[in-house]
Amino acid sequence: MPRSREAGWDVFVAHAGPDLLAAKSLSDALADRHQLRCYLDADQLREGDQWPVLLKRALARSRVIAVLVSKSSDRAFYLQEEVAIAIALHRSKATAIQVVPVLLTAARQRDLPYGTFGLHSVRQGRDGWPGVADRIASIIA
Repeated sequence: MPRSREAGWDVFVAHAGPDLLAAKSLSDALADRHQLRCYLDADQLREGDQWPVLLKRALARSRVIAVLVSKSSDRAFYLQEEVAIAIALHRSKATAIQVVPVLLTAARQRDLPYGTFGLHSVRQGRDGWPGVADRIASIIA
């Protein structure tokens, strides 16, 4: 269910277009298991929205920015823009905003977007999205 566009967010889920289903799965796991407020563009943006402005605002109002990493990441222009904004926010508010790369099953370290190589990542593994959600939620706790 969409929340107020002026609200703060616990987790912003950044993803490449082809990874929308994975992003939705993570967002649902975070909300269901930990009652976290997640920003997922597909759930929040409406027709006619000035999405560059709204995405930038949502990034700035998030506590954690989870960057889904896949083989599609390098070709995802808007994901690259979100990562650049996320890294800038992290550097300016290092104690307030955490950026967490989330490596999808087939992703490799070399698939990490520029600016995220030095960040400790979470790998989608045997525990699936619930396990990833638990790891991300532990940052916020």
